[in-house]
Amino acid sequence: MYSSVSSLEYYTSERFIHDGIVKEARGGVPTLYESWKSQQKIRPFVIAWPAEKVVWFGAPTTKAVAFDAPEDESRRRTFVKKVQEKTGAYALLLWEQREKAVVGVLESMHGTKSWHIPIVDHGNVRVLGKAEEKTDVDRLGLNWSELTESTRSSGESTAS
Repeated sequence: MYSSVSSLEYYTSERFIHDGIVKEARGGVPTLYESWKSQQKIRPFVIAWPAEKVVWFGAPTTKAVAFDAPEDESRRRTFVKKVQEKTGAYALLLWEQREKAVVGVLESMHGTKSWHIPIVDHGNVRVLGKAEEKTDVDRLGLNWSELTESTRSSGESTAS
């Protein structure tokens, strides 16, 4: 918790939800190393943390849900925005492989957290280096104020 924010403000602002999501996302970083080891690449994907229940593969959930993102980078922004709308997301995390790094950007109305994992050449093998975590540097550029009551009106949407 931030010392400049009182406990009451911390909870009423829902910043504690953002911080919990950051912790959960951080815990998933090691799985990228495992995927890289077996595939030598990371396919783009999005994880959404719904603010309300969504129907995921036929069952309602408020837990994080994952989507494969388009390989075509020019279609990714539109796709991420659709995921945000479809899930009424509280936060979104996009993982993608760039030329020299695997980058994950987590964004919510409370800010961003990102991870940059360099792709390092070791002779004839490329490996992932040490992840660098950044706060409020990278952005997905989503408009969180666009999530209106109409996106969450039923309290449950279909995300699958």
